[in-house]
Amino acid sequence: MAAQFCKNFNVDDILRDEDEFDLTKQKELEAEHPLQKLTLQQVDKACVLLAEKCVSTDARHFFQSGSRPAILETTTFMFNCLGKRTKFPTTAREKAWSAFHVAYQQNMLSIKAVTGSAQASMWLCFHLFELLLDVNYPITPQAQENEAQEEEESLSENVKDVVCYIGGSVVQKLKQRCLRLKSSEEKEEKLKCLKHFVQNDEDEASVLTTALNRGGLVFLQQNSKDFFCLLERKARSVFQTNTQQEFSAMCGQSQEVFTLFQDMTSECEVSEEMKELIFVQMAQLFFKIRVHHECRKFLDQHKYDTCIPAKGLRKGLKVK
Repeated sequence: MAAQFCKNFNVDDILRDEDEFDLTKQKELEAEHPLQKLTLQQVDKACVLLAEKCVSTDARHFFQSGSRPAILETTTFMFNCLGKRTKFPTTAREKAWSAFHVAYQQNMLSIKAVTGSAQASMWLCFHLFELLLDVNYPITPQAQENEAQEEEESLSENVKDVVCYIGGSVVQKLKQRCLRLKSSEEKEEKLKCLKHFVQNDEDEASVLTTALNRGGLVFLQQNSKDFFCLLERKARSVFQTNTQQEFSAMCGQSQEVFTLFQDMTSECEVSEEMKELIFVQMAQLFFKIRVHHECRKFLDQHKYDTCIPAKGLRKGLKVK
């Protein structure tokens, strides 16, 4: 389970990080940072770029000298294709693209009246919509780089067994939190969602959980095991740089993690907001447990290195 820490590693940002994801706070943040519309600067940037890449002479001339305000006014329909921000930007992008294709067909004639050609209209609208998605549903470059790194790293069976034990502990902890909720409706929805992660019978494949179980541990379904193993692979790549919020956001940007989570909760009859809440709390709690373990190992090693100088170690040994 080891992950190497550099000597100047600072755990303050992680250990002081907020532990809860509050839907009320999230809605307040959304109100403070609403979805952004296209601007003249973005339209001009898109036109300049398309003018450099465009093969057609007529289309190039339009992108060089076409009226930016007219383009901006004609493409206002794109903003209506956006949905609210979620912790799963990849899914939000896919839904927005689906709405965009329908809206584009409905507004094609009015756009062509400005651009002068169907080809220029298509290039312009697709490029502007990509800019709009990048602004409102950003996916960090780090998340994309980590995807490639994780594909090369595989977990041994022993490590997977420990990860499944940690995953069961995460689910059990979230269940305990649910039972302390005052709202019976929220409690019921969360418990419904968490039920899809566990199996009722003991699993002989989970050796560590079986060995330590005295009746209170949780056995995970196979999809749940795969889900927490994905979280482990992601956690290993970002121990030194990420907070809990950043880690859960990065996991939400992963198509593989999100798809697996959706498969597990597809039959769960609770709101999408509640599923998102469970996902975030699960990812953050898993990361907190893993970081706590790694910090303990790092501090223990640091104390050992400080108290026992390497040169004095051999002198302390007595041969009888």
